[in-house]
Amino acid sequence: MLSRPNTQNFYAEITSASPEVSGSCITVSVHYPDNTSTSFIVDCGSFQERQYEKLNSSFHFDPKKVDFALITHAHIDHIGKLPFLVSEGFSGPIYCTEDTKKIMQPALNDSYRIACDNAKQNSTSMLYTKEDVSTVLDLTRGIIFSKTIQVDKNIRVTFFKNGHLFGAAVILVEVSFPGCKPINFIFSGDYNNKNPFYEVPALPDYVYSLPVYVFIESTYAYMNSSEVKYVFEENTQRFFYDHPSGSLVIPCFSLRIQEMLLKIRNMQKAGLLDSNIPVYVDGKLGINYTNLFLDKKLSCVDEDKYDFLPRRVHYVNRKIRLNRYISTNPQIIIASSGTGSYGPAQAYLQKMLSRDDVLFHFTGYAPEGTMARRLKDSPTDTFVKVGGILTKKNAQVEFTNEFSAHAKRDEIIGFLKPFKNIQAVFPTHGQENSKNIIGEEALLQTSAQEVGILSDKVSFRVGPDGLISSRERF
Repeated sequence: MLSRPNTQNFYAEITSASPEVSGSCITVSVHYPDNTSTSFIVDCGSFQERQYEKLNSSFHFDPKKVDFALITHAHIDHIGKLPFLVSEGFSGPIYCTEDTKKIMQPALNDSYRIACDNAKQNSTSMLYTKEDVSTVLDLTRGIIFSKTIQVDKNIRVTFFKNGHLFGAAVILVEVSFPGCKPINFIFSGDYNNKNPFYEVPALPDYVYSLPVYVFIESTYAYMNSSEVKYVFEENTQRFFYDHPSGSLVIPCFSLRIQEMLLKIRNMQKAGLLDSNIPVYVDGKLGINYTNLFLDKKLSCVDEDKYDFLPRRVHYVNRKIRLNRYISTNPQIIIASSGTGSYGPAQAYLQKMLSRDDVLFHFTGYAPEGTMARRLKDSPTDTFVKVGGILTKKNAQVEFTNEFSAHAKRDEIIGFLKPFKNIQAVFPTHGQENSKNIIGEEALLQTSAQEVGILSDKVSFRVGPDGLISSRERF
């Protein structure tokens, strides 16, 4: 005679590595009534805030005991620690979308190069090797959107299209055990409900009907989409009106360069920008991504969106870059990195920040400790240290969040509202205030029964019928 399983012994323990925005890594340990267990992580990212850099050299779990990894998208704050994970003994499969797998290779290789440079400059040891990067890529399995895969006998996973980034996914994880109600998880990753290069469909109806635990990002929860100020076009037009022979330099994340090229093209077509102004793309990784796009290697992109290059586009090599520094002709330069803290963007800041005929226009998040934040906090005509070089800030410096690939508060709540049975919402990937805002709004406006604020300071236990417990971590 078969005995019924003790459903009290079917639960999942949840922890997070991230205090705030970067370093995304959620650990889920599922415990079954037969005394077996499965442990997996969702993302394994590097910390980018200066105050958390020391966390890049450790894990809050034993990598050797992790059975598999799921990746929401290929930004370094979500994949940057994968090679270190491997070096510490992880050997399981890594699941992501096919497009994310294609983007991961150049992203991790570039991250390794930067890590080597930093280790050399700081006289520190590398945490992983080039071989560890290769092992990560060997372990990675690309999955097509909306296809459900069985990762083990009790867990199946589905990746749904997400507008945040090429290849980005909202991940559904369904955990089952015979005789027990299932435990279902939704991981939004960094989420956006739109993308200029492809349509973002709603999740299938069956997903909205499931009892779910939803892990939702909260980066820009402090503002609604109606509060976004669209200033890039106006700032660009005003600058070239005042400085007909000026240089517009756009520090840009490598996977945002394509959107900036599209924006410039659309401004040219609308007569808002002189089509004769040359456009220079500087940054090996950004050029690699752009070529990956142009070669139609990304399945998520809509067929009619490949025509995005503006007129007079040039890729920059070292010789061309030297001429850009001293040019007195009008030019637009799109250079990585988006925070200006390294790469070609830092070089342009060193050489051109002192010129009053230059506009540096940042288009992304400026975390504490980055060059972008330092410039934001520094008045014009003061001296700023850029990569160790003291430079007077004569150039104009502007910022905009209109290109942000993160949902705002109303859009995050819009993502949550269709779910009919949210057992708990876990706001993550945001500062504490942002997480609290989303938690409160989720309780007021959605079916969420409970909210747990996810951070590195607390762990949660959940079961088929809801949140069981939480406890402080020290």
